[in-house]
Amino acid sequence: MASLVNGIFKYFNLVLSLCPPVFMLGRALFGLLMAVLLYIPMVICRFGVKRVFLTEPQKRERPSLDFFNSESTNEVGFVTSDGVDIHLVTRGDPNGKVVLFLHGFPECWYSWSNQLEFFARNGFRAVAMSMRGYAESGKPSGKDSYKILNLVNDVKEAIEYLGVDQVYLVAHDWGGAIGWVIGALHPTLIKRLIILNAPFHQIFFDLQMGNLRQFLLSWYIYFFQWPYLPEMAIRMGDFAFLELCFQRLLKKGRMSQTELDLFKYYASKPGALTCMVNYYRMAAKNAKTEVKRIKNIKVPTLVIWGEADEALVIENLKGLSNYVDDLQVTRLPGVTHWVQQEDPDTVNKEIYSFIT
Repeated sequence: MASLVNGIFKYFNLVLSLCPPVFMLGRALFGLLMAVLLYIPMVICRFGVKRVFLTEPQKRERPSLDFFNSESTNEVGFVTSDGVDIHLVTRGDPNGKVVLFLHGFPECWYSWSNQLEFFARNGFRAVAMSMRGYAESGKPSGKDSYKILNLVNDVKEAIEYLGVDQVYLVAHDWGGAIGWVIGALHPTLIKRLIILNAPFHQIFFDLQMGNLRQFLLSWYIYFFQWPYLPEMAIRMGDFAFLELCFQRLLKKGRMSQTELDLFKYYASKPGALTCMVNYYRMAAKNAKTEVKRIKNIKVPTLVIWGEADEALVIENLKGLSNYVDDLQVTRLPGVTHWVQQEDPDTVNKEIYSFIT
């Protein structure tokens, strides 16, 4: 029955795709409908009408965390060739092999705090990068600033800034989307590629066209195509969106309230939300082009996948070996999308074993 439903859904999408403007508008309208009928009522039920509609985001200063107070933590940065400031946080032996971490949406470099500590302790130079538009990095305006090749170039220039020829690249979510492209286009920059809950572009594109569940779970991507409204939705209720995203981590004690406040602090920076959402706006605009750009990955690759991901179906792993020549997959039952924070011990062990 599921295959029949998916077959009908795929046929319907193929027909609609014959007229791209109608196809894109239809998806954007679906995203808006889901935001109005699902997301906003859920936020109201969770936080109450008063907070959602009457509470303005607080003015924030960066929270004081023990991580910042450590003498081994260094915050550095450089300016890219197109004039964007990129913020890096490093720990460990400055002469050690570099493990470079790329975060996703709606996170920041701090998502890798457990990994920075672990790999620094084990003799590596651990570096977490704030993607453009996030945290302390620059926030260029306009969707075009977030073309995938611009994002890839940021990582290339970060590697050059670090003064090494190759890195172990560990990437999650949107960082993983960039990591796949780097692995395809610039394999000589990477000794090993580790991807955490980030779908391969061609597979994800196909699933959005032919897997009804993935389409439904991707509603927020379509909603993000609207101007202004996504930023308003994320900001409402003093960034209740972030609390919903990380509620499981908070409940399990994997994220403290102070750490959540750090994410809110970064999201509240002027222009930050628009920059973050522009990743999705630009990706939707150039989806087919980017899918065609990515050829087979020849770099040895480890994929770590939390099977309880709330936004990505497990079918994103199906057929992955057709695109990755040297592939290992570690599946983590019961772990959600935020794998490196929810199960840091397992993630650290798997990465360490893969790169040593």
